[in-house]
Amino acid sequence: MLRLRHYVYREQRSYLPQRMDRLDLDDHDERAVHLGVRHHDHMVACCRIIYRTPYPAQEIVPDAVWQMARSITGDAALAELSRLTQDDTGRHEHVEALCQAAIDHMRASGVQWCVTLMNTTLTRLLDQHGVHAIRLAPPVELFGRRYLCLIDVTKVPS
Repeated sequence: MLRLRHYVYREQRSYLPQRMDRLDLDDHDERAVHLGVRHHDHMVACCRIIYRTPYPAQEIVPDAVWQMARSITGDAALAELSRLTQDDTGRHEHVEALCQAAIDHMRASGVQWCVTLMNTTLTRLLDQHGVHAIRLAPPVELFGRRYLCLIDVTKVPS
């Protein structure tokens, strides 16, 4: 998973500098739950779920936007879905399966709300499958244009 992330974010798209070990690691990975989709023994999509603060999105979006997100979620359990990555085969069913697995994991962990930074394409794809993301603010630049979104995990079809 970390090699796929390195390939996509650091080699293919040059969003971050390449690393000698070819692993995309940051301070959040150690405490994250990592999920992946394999196809023909090849990792094709991956993501991570972070169940406690600080969340990576908090470092990206303005404080006022983060406070707005927390005002919506209240005291409900929150998790962040981040580093959603897909290889260059571009098969949507891999991303759909990965997102469903992540939401199922969050639901089983008692999470009500998922916060995530998503691009428009992913937002539309998930919406077609009953995963409705609430955009909270104008986009931020993070590996391209991303919107801070909230997903009510309890309302996503199983």
